[in-house]
Amino acid sequence: MLLPTMPASRRPELDVATLASRIRDHGRETQLFLSSVLVSVAVANAAYVFALLLGSGITPMLWLPFMLASFGFVLVTFSGTSNTSLMVVSLPDWRDGVLPLLQAMTVFLMFSMLIPAHSTMPLLIDWYAVVAAHAIIGGFWVRSLTARINEIDAPLRRRRDFKLGLLADGVAGDPMVGGS
Repeated sequence: MLLPTMPASRRPELDVATLASRIRDHGRETQLFLSSVLVSVAVANAAYVFALLLGSGITPMLWLPFMLASFGFVLVTFSGTSNTSLMVVSLPDWRDGVLPLLQAMTVFLMFSMLIPAHSTMPLLIDWYAVVAAHAIIGGFWVRSLTARINEIDAPLRRRRDFKLGLLADGVAGDPMVGGS
C-alpha cells in the first residue's frame, strides 16, 4: 500500500545503446584506474631500486643510463595508455587488461634487474632481454589498438581525420575553428 504522497515506483528502462555506452564507459574507467595503479607500482619499484643503488658502492655512471632508460619506458608505456584508450570506441575486451598488465610487469622487471648485489651490478644482460620483451608486447599492443581504431565507423573516422588535419595545420586549439 502506498502513502498518498509517495510516487508510484517504476522500473527504470534502459535501452541497448544506453547499456552498451555504460559498459564501455565502465571499461574505460577500469582501464584508466588499472593503468594508474600499474604506474604507481612501477615508480615505487624504481624508487626502491634507486635507493638500493645509492646505498651500494656502485658508481652512478654504471647504473644511471639504465635507470633513465627504465623511467623513459614508464613514460612512453603509460602515457600512451590513457591517451589511446580514450580513442577506442568499441567495447573493451581481454587485450585492454592483459597487455597493459604485461607491459607493467616488464617495466617492474626492468627496475628489478638493476638491484645490486653488494658492490656489483648483476643481470644487465637480462635487462636487455626484458627490454626486448617489453618492445614485443608493446608492438602487439599498438597493433591491437590500430586494428580497433580502424573499426571505427565512417562518421567518427571522418571527424577523427578532420581533427588530425587541424592538428597538422596547428589550429586545433583555435576556438573559432571549433577545436578543443
